[in-house]
Amino acid sequence: MELCAKYDKEGQILIQNHCIKEGRAQEVEIAFKAAYDCGIKNIFAWAYKSCEYMSVLRSDRCDIAWSYFVKAIQDTADKKFIANKLLERVRKTLRE
Repeated sequence: MELCAKYDKEGQILIQNHCIKEGRAQEVEIAFKAAYDCGIKNIFAWAYKSCEYMSVLRSDRCDIAWSYFVKAIQDTADKKFIANKLLERVRKTLRE
């Protein structure tokens, strides 16, 4: 965040959401919240749904790993992290 302040830029981070081993999925949420608490508001994850569609990068439990990322988004939405339209898209994804 020091470099962001120095160059007047917003911080961004990409959270790993692939190759997550079983039992470690909650680390996705922990990483998200740690980044947010440090002041980063542009938080992304790669990949969508924890790579359930890819054989090599697929997480052991894609559904659980992805749900922790979505939960972190929902938990921080009250802090005005994301726009309502993005939240609606995430909720739609959960229903699919």
